[in-house]
Amino acid sequence: MQDHWPVRFAQAVAERYDGKHGHGLMRYIGILNEVTMPQFFDIKHTDYEPWLINGYEAVKAGNPNARVLIGAFVN
Repeated sequence: MQDHWPVRFAQAVAERYDGKHGHGLMRYIGILNEVTMPQFFDIKHTDYEPWLINGYEAVKAGNPNARVLIGAFVN
């Protein structure tokens, strides 16, 4: 898992909303969405893999019980 702000952010969100810190519970956390639409996040499918791997590992580090969802590919 890389150490840069998106990774730290994903881990912090997962931990904050693990249901144990008074902020509620997020059971499912998505790693980006509509990743092929330029108005949201213009990335090619081959470039999404590192985001998904690092995001998954970060979420699991913050909350091992969270389910990690992949972003939707469209067009």
